[in-house]
Amino acid sequence: MNVGQVGKVLGERWKALNAKQREPYEGKAKTDKERYESEKASYAVSSATPRNVVQQQLIVRDCPGGR
Repeated sequence: MNVGQVGKVLGERWKALNAKQREPYEGKAKTDKERYESEKASYAVSSATPRNVVQQQLIVRDCPGGR
């Protein structure tokens, strides 16, 4: 069985589940999405720190092509 066939079988099984059977998976997905969004926001803030800006300037300055 190849990857495409596995995906097709899993898709069919998912569609066959009723709302109550899907509930635990959808709840976990929602929780994980909230975690992801929170971590992404924290990363965006931390990547904008002055230290990283200085590092980026040094990389550009020291680049052999001399951007």
